[in-house]
Amino acid sequence: MNIYALLAHHKKDSLCGHLYKELVTDLERRGHNVDSLYLYEHAADIPFWIPSKPQTEREQAQLAFFEQNKQRIMQADGLLIVFPIYWYSVPGILKCWIDLISTYAWEIPQRGARKANPRHSIKNAQFVSIADLPNWYLRLFTGNTAQRQLRETFKFMGVQNIAHYQIGSVHTLNTDRVDKHVSKLVTQSQKLFG
Repeated sequence: MNIYALLAHHKKDSLCGHLYKELVTDLERRGHNVDSLYLYEHAADIPFWIPSKPQTEREQAQLAFFEQNKQRIMQADGLLIVFPIYWYSVPGILKCWIDLISTYAWEIPQRGARKANPRHSIKNAQFVSIADLPNWYLRLFTGNTAQRQLRETFKFMGVQNIAHYQIGSVHTLNTDRVDKHVSKLVTQSQKLFG
């Protein structure tokens, strides 16, 4: 299976980076082809829009990333996204990436449709988020905004199987607890991607 894996954290050596590396390593060990994207390495290339005729060098670089990313997502069978919760939602760079893929990964069959027709082949998606706030707080007071946003967006885009794993109260974690989360994440990944 071809898995498109995204890390939406500005530090590769963060907890998000650690979880990402563990999952990618396990996916590759199980024979999956993993295409890795570190979003913050392309921060200048992820536009809020794509100009029809790029004028500046920056616009040309953005268009090049747009085309490259389009090819990568259209070749994927599965999707892995690891990110921190920022102000109850996904990081802005991840939201811009979602907006970017929305221009080609699906089409609306008719006005007011509840589901889009996918142009991609992604059937399974695993989302992993971390937060400083406890999970109970995120559920009770924020309604898990990031989880709902990703789940509903990708469900609308035709992704059939979506799993979200959220780790709260990260400031209280020790090595043993991180290892337990990694074990649970790998189990979730194995069920989802095979």
